[in-house]
Amino acid sequence: MINPSTVPIPLTHTPVALALAPDGRRLYVSGSPDTVSVIDTATHQVTATFTCQSPGHLAVSPDGRRLYVVGGATGVVFVVDTAGPTVLRSVAVGAKPGQVVVSRDGTRVYASVAGPGVVAVIDTSTDRVIRTVNVGVEAGAMAASTDGLRLYVAAVGSDPDSTRIVQAIDLRTDAVHGPPVKVFSGQARTLALTPDGTQLFVLTRSTLRVIDTTNLTVVNTLFDMGNIHPDICLSDDGKNAYVLEQSVDPITVRELGTLAVTHRVRVGGTPSRLVLTQDGHRAYTIDAEAATVVPVDMRCVTLPAGARPEAVALTGNGETLLVANVDDNTVSVVDVRETRITTGIFPTAAALADDGRHVYIADFNDKTVSFIDTRTNTVIATVLTDGHLNDLDVTRDGQRVYFVGADNRAGVIDTGTRQITHTAPVGENPSGIAVTRDGSRVFVANDFSNSVSVLRGSSLAEVVPPITVGERPVSVAVVPDSSDAYVATMEANSVSVIDGDTLTVAATIPVGQSPRSLSVAPDGRRVYVTNSESHSVSVIDTNTRAVIGEPIPLPQQPTSLAVSPFGDRLYVTGMQACTVFVIDTGTRRLIDARPAGDRPFGVAVTPNGRYLYVCNFAGGNVSVMDTNTTTIAVGSRPTGVVVSADGRRAYVAESASGRVSVIDTATLAPTGTPVTVGGQPRALALSGNGSRLYVSDPASGTVSTVDTATLTMTGTPITVGGSPFGLALTPDNSRLYVADAGNGAIAVIDTATRSLVGPPAPSGVAPIAVAVSPDAQSLFVADTGVDEVLVLQTATMTVRQRIPLPGAAFGLSLSRDGRRLYLTIPSEKVLAIVDTATGALLGTPIPVGKTPHGVTLTPDGQHAYVSNTGSNTVSKVRV
Repeated sequence: MINPSTVPIPLTHTPVALALAPDGRRLYVSGSPDTVSVIDTATHQVTATFTCQSPGHLAVSPDGRRLYVVGGATGVVFVVDTAGPTVLRSVAVGAKPGQVVVSRDGTRVYASVAGPGVVAVIDTSTDRVIRTVNVGVEAGAMAASTDGLRLYVAAVGSDPDSTRIVQAIDLRTDAVHGPPVKVFSGQARTLALTPDGTQLFVLTRSTLRVIDTTNLTVVNTLFDMGNIHPDICLSDDGKNAYVLEQSVDPITVRELGTLAVTHRVRVGGTPSRLVLTQDGHRAYTIDAEAATVVPVDMRCVTLPAGARPEAVALTGNGETLLVANVDDNTVSVVDVRETRITTGIFPTAAALADDGRHVYIADFNDKTVSFIDTRTNTVIATVLTDGHLNDLDVTRDGQRVYFVGADNRAGVIDTGTRQITHTAPVGENPSGIAVTRDGSRVFVANDFSNSVSVLRGSSLAEVVPPITVGERPVSVAVVPDSSDAYVATMEANSVSVIDGDTLTVAATIPVGQSPRSLSVAPDGRRVYVTNSESHSVSVIDTNTRAVIGEPIPLPQQPTSLAVSPFGDRLYVTGMQACTVFVIDTGTRRLIDARPAGDRPFGVAVTPNGRYLYVCNFAGGNVSVMDTNTTTIAVGSRPTGVVVSADGRRAYVAESASGRVSVIDTATLAPTGTPVTVGGQPRALALSGNGSRLYVSDPASGTVSTVDTATLTMTGTPITVGGSPFGLALTPDNSRLYVADAGNGAIAVIDTATRSLVGPPAPSGVAPIAVAVSPDAQSLFVADTGVDEVLVLQTATMTVRQRIPLPGAAFGLSLSRDGRRLYLTIPSEKVLAIVDTATGALLGTPIPVGKTPHGVTLTPDGQHAYVSNTGSNTVSKVRV
């Protein structure tokens, strides 16, 4: 899913419509009362406002010099000089004008007029209506083809049933073209044409219809769009439709051909209207209730990895990870930068309101609640309480934060004044707190009292006497619609359900050992429970109040958890493992394990699903984790990836295409023409200065050389024989070592003469990957045929050491100082670490995903990234 960060831009008026200038530098927003704002899209600041009566729909001329604004109540179109901005004049068009469209050459403006059911044609040289075109009744939404030949208008037909129609107008003659297309259900809110003009998308409140413009017939229909303010934009490359269609995950990205959903975007507030920048990187929507414009970053796709991730590589600065995904022909690009925000000494819990503007952090030691601005990730306020805080929750509107502490009291903070307004006594050692959706009630789990307190949200007055539950209630969560409270009782190994109406225990649900934390799915149908001693997560059906299936196993003890706003991911902190586990709620499987700070405890997800805020209890800080991955389509079956030293390019071996493609890491897009090397290219090695790229081909038994300046082959491929796979260059780039899995040998190539240096040296059974020590004296060989790593003396190319491993290694990476060797062991699903000086395994191999293959290290050597081909994930391992 695309999950962008959103920083709302405040307005002084209620927004109604918006339009982007052709160069994307200015965004125009009309609204009430009688105002149009101009926003600089680089700074997201309002740079100017001007007045015109009852402004509605807007359109900008191709040269950006004129803005045309519908004056809905006045029956005019305002002509605005954008340099001022200054209203030059108004053009009367008739009662109830709806939308405006500017012709491709800028000589005409077309205004739909609902009253007479016409399209008024305005000559922009004189700003006068030169003719009207009758299209039916209540002319409304419009779209013009990019070739300037057709204008499509939504209207109501003149038939007795008043059928909704779309009428085409020939812009060369300004006359109706062909019969109207019946779209039947609902008023068309938006029309959008594909760049080639062959398909017209008609969006109503409840349906999306696709019209083939060549024969003017409906070829596809989607129902139940589910938004009272629908809108649609199409990408300039003709691949995607961006549809404002849902009330929960408002922006849906659909493939134009199939209309299949590829991503969903969570945007806070009540979004309406949608515009997309020309490059498709950013969208803008308006929130009338909040009087804001919301910019939405559309570039990132949330995928743990693609299908069968084979190889991984990091940019030189360690900020970007590239993953070659064999089965879906993509390269994933992951921003792996970490942000940590210093709060108190022992942060324990985190919570966010629906607008996502602030995250609130409870600190046990400092007795504080910290306010973090999610736009800047800085602490902007701290509220001191009287007790060591265990938990907190926030109302959906973000106006009140509730907390509980070891002083056996609950409290409430007014987030506007940042003052504690009420406190109240509760049970002994209150450990969990949750507020109902409407903020009217607060539930407190009293750990040592075996009870739950129910308080009024406004005053914290007791609603009923404490409700007795199972032994050691440590956390509580409220189901949104029913206001039922689910309480994890640690010593009872169960979850108590308190009926939201009767405020009595309605059910007791056995779960795993020592249930600790709960989180409710956005739709309220599931409650997830961490079982700390069972190392698992139980799933409860809130309709039947029973556990569904077997618990979801985890490799380490879970602590807290949070469900994504889309309900598709579950984020679970592992305090002992210093990890955040990611579970796919659909498949109920662990798909990722992300390193966190020291002893991660509480976790919260931003409303757009983009970021995690993780309380590192022993670290005294909060980690901000980006959940997103960007994918880049490349050729067939990419198996290898390497990044240039300057980080500007990534090279990808396409094994089924016989090519090497090049990715521009700045634009995250392929650049230039892929280099055809033939055969089945597998592994890559780049010379130190980046001028030469070496490509192994196990199918032809050769190694090719590519000139990276010209992206052409240098000479003919070098014949090695057998099945060459892994490659490694000496630090001076004079020798290239080739792992020949077919012959069980290592070949050595003189890079100056591009010829073999002697016969290949026998080395194991099926050598698959190699690495050269910094002093060029040793060569490390991973072999899929033996449970050991071989160390060869490069001077004689003889084996001088065999280091036992828990299984056969596939991938390997050597630290910059040559002291540590990291090897993936697919059969054991682990990453093993070897001390190269002693040849000993360091500690216990680290569990990663299924069938780990590739491995790469961060520049500081603190983390390794492992591609897990069997689980479609990438593991980040603290090493």
